[in-house]
Amino acid sequence: MKINYDYYYKNNFIIPLLSSIALVVFIGLNIFMLLKKGDTKSSTYYIFTILASVLVIAMLTAQLYRGFNLIVEKESDADVISGEITDIQFVYNSPRYSLNGEACHAVWLFIGDQRYYILDTDEISIGDKVQLTYLPRSRFVIEYYKE
Repeated sequence: MKINYDYYYKNNFIIPLLSSIALVVFIGLNIFMLLKKGDTKSSTYYIFTILASVLVIAMLTAQLYRGFNLIVEKESDADVISGEITDIQFVYNSPRYSLNGEACHAVWLFIGDQRYYILDTDEISIGDKVQLTYLPRSRFVIEYYKE
């Protein structure tokens, strides 16, 4: 299965970056309104929205961290590895993905002691022999085949 590089770039870097910027502006506006108004009824609302926004930014940070290497990595930098899958772990706080109209989820795929970020539609399992084409810095798998 081939996964478009631009799809990873958009979902793991561009969207989290724009969302984080929007939330920082939103937090700034809430702090401004909190300082300007000063009444206790509305201050509870502003404090709550500021805290909620900070939590969302913290969750987006993990996604931005994974996608940050995509700035310097290109599809032509890809490496190929073959091996047997030793473990599969769900990636927490990953965006929702859809490949070919089918819902999929991000997992960490382990071959030996190395882990790779892959979109899985429940086609792969532990013990399968696979060939992966992946980006070496971010560990995003852009193509994989069962052997």
